[in-house]
Amino acid sequence: MGFEDKDYESLIEGNFKKNITTNFFTTTKIIKMAGNSIVVPVLEEVFKQMLYVDEHFLSEAVEQQDNPRLQLVREPAFAGV
Repeated sequence: MGFEDKDYESLIEGNFKKNITTNFFTTTKIIKMAGNSIVVPVLEEVFKQMLYVDEHFLSEAVEQQDNPRLQLVREPAFAGV
């Protein structure tokens, strides 16, 4: 997915020493980084869906001002400050 075996191996090989006996990244830390990675195309699709909802549903409702709660979604929380 987002973190391939070659990426893991690259981190292991390029890991530098924090001191004489300890690597900077522990194996556990590298495994956690791999687990927290996300595939870029998946994130792009999430943003596309957000834009679609904004353009097709929220924009229309705000322009018509049918529902004042939807208008609050479009305004920044700090607008009145």
